Amino acid sequence: MYLFNGIISLVLGIGFFQYAFSTTKNHLSVDSQKKSPKQKQETPQNSQSSVPISHIPIKKGENILFVPIENIVYFEAFDNYSFVYDKKGEKKLCDYSLLFLETRLGEEFSRVHRKYIVNKGHIEQIKPHLNGRYVILFGNQISPVMSSKSYSATIRKLIKIE
Repeated sequence: MYLFNGIISLVLGIGFFQYAFSTTKNHLSVDSQKKSPKQKQETPQNSQSSVPISHIPIKKGENILFVPIENIVYFEAFDNYSFVYDKKGEKKLCDYSLLFLETRLGEEFSRVHRKYIVNKGHIEQIKPHLNGRYVILFGNQISPVMSSKSYSATIRKLIKIE
């Protein structure tokens, strides 16, 4: 019985994907003939990824909380996930990687280290450190972040040196 169900789902699944791929391919060929060269470059995927996100989904037990971007101080990388630090100094796990967040967050966020993305609006102080690095301070409840040397140009743009 289980073997039969596995075979049927495999056959139906492959048939479904073959049908979906062939219809998508036909629609793309018809649509590409109708569009001008400027319209061909813009795809739904490109326009979707350029839209900044306004809330970050955070899992808390079985529930999913939506934290507004304005309340987020910085993101810290952890494998393919990231930790979100909010105004209260709370650390929460997020399912997004920093690479994804970097492409989807607005202008108010800057990457300052391969491990950190900070919210410019919550920075209270930036102190120079050794070898072109900087210490970024946010508030009394939130731990500071150290920038890396490779992102020193980004920090200098933040403090308007360059």
